[in-house]
Amino acid sequence: MKKVTFIGCGKIAKMHAKNLKGKVQLQFQSKSTKSAQAFAKTFNGSFFNSFKDAIASDTDAFFITSPVQNHSEQCLEILKLNKALIVEKPLITTKDELLKLEIAYRDSKSPFFMIAENYYYKPILQKIKNLKEEYQLGAIKDIFIRKEKTQKTSSWRNELGALHEGGIHFVSMISDLMEHREVKNIIVDFPQSKWPERQSILTIEYEHAKARLIYSWDTPSKTFGFLQKSYIQFENGRIEFESNGLGGALIMNDKKSYFFPPELSDLMGYKKMTKDLIHCMETKNPEPYSDFKKTIYDLNIIFAAYKIAGY
Repeated sequence: MKKVTFIGCGKIAKMHAKNLKGKVQLQFQSKSTKSAQAFAKTFNGSFFNSFKDAIASDTDAFFITSPVQNHSEQCLEILKLNKALIVEKPLITTKDELLKLEIAYRDSKSPFFMIAENYYYKPILQKIKNLKEEYQLGAIKDIFIRKEKTQKTSSWRNELGALHEGGIHFVSMISDLMEHREVKNIIVDFPQSKWPERQSILTIEYEHAKARLIYSWDTPSKTFGFLQKSYIQFENGRIEFESNGLGGALIMNDKKSYFFPPELSDLMGYKKMTKDLIHCMETKNPEPYSDFKKTIYDLNIIFAAYKIAGY
């Protein structure tokens, strides 16, 4: 059985470890050795007393779930070891860190570098792509996504903008729908004009298409961020969908047909993402769907938006 070592033992690590339990041998390391011990007991695994001990082990892959401020340094150390690497999103905090990782990964013989961006695996995304092909909807002309709610932050999240920490999910979704096409222009408005930003209106322009994202962590929502409508306008039709992926409607020739995405039990895509990770660990030439290349594309959109705003 392959060995996966978690670096960081918090809430998100617990969720990923639960999905991986029984499929791989789990090992844990955390700033708090007590937390690593507790995780090892819960998931029938083992633990390390230090990061140095963890990277000196014979683990097959490292899963970084520590605060994002630690990701860059930890990733660089692990890439030197040529080990497989999975990192919780967001990958890093700055453009400079991203450039350093690009160089390190290019020089590394790591089997794969996967980012735990679950939105690439959401059932609603696959359903939209299937409908596009099945009904020959043609090219995308316009994407509009709205996700507004109030969300309190603590600890390391207080240092990040909402677009970077949470909005990146929807940027990834847009990127996938647009097949990571060349971005022609970015327009952004941060209504509050303060850092860390908590509201953003982002427009991504492509050749003959555009995508708009309204994202907020401080907009009151009676539905707690649910039942907000988004849409995609194609050449030959339109798909409207609930922003969280609960369902939607296909509109063609003045007719509307409703749908639910498959696998609603995996609404957030974590199970499918876990399957991809296991497959990557078991195959000779692994190619995770949510790979480093896609994350570079997504993060460059975020960093470009912040640069435009002067952040």
